[in-house]
Amino acid sequence: MVRRRGKNGAFYGCTNYPTCRNTLDLTDIDRKDTQDHIQLSLPLFDKQIGRINRIIRKHTELQEQEFVKELEPVKSVSIKQVAAPKKLNISPVINSPLGEDIHRFIAEFVEKRRSISVLEICKELNSFQHDFKGNFSTGKPKIYPYVTMV
Repeated sequence: MVRRRGKNGAFYGCTNYPTCRNTLDLTDIDRKDTQDHIQLSLPLFDKQIGRINRIIRKHTELQEQEFVKELEPVKSVSIKQVAAPKKLNISPVINSPLGEDIHRFIAEFVEKRRSISVLEICKELNSFQHDFKGNFSTGKPKIYPYVTMV
């Protein structure tokens, strides 16, 4: 490999560069980092730096592969399957457009059904008369954002 100058900056290329396209970007090789990594105070030749960088790169790639193998995929949990605790501590209503009656209804609904599915609560609430009755154009109930705040 010989140091060459190209239109995008300096690089290392084969001695017969136009026919052999094996190149190495100078940003891949950083003398100071390599010397710090192996803790040598001696000057290194370009071939030695390249060899050491290849060894370090292979080592880090193997470590990354082992790390990925150790990771387990997270299992998804449906909110409908999660049971609510026995007693819920619901904070008092402050600046809510729903009103205390609807808040009490939601608390009783969750305690009776042992379900914390927001869509089920909205479906039940839409059977009664209130200011937020109906659905958005996306299909979600208009009361949905307020129920999630409770």
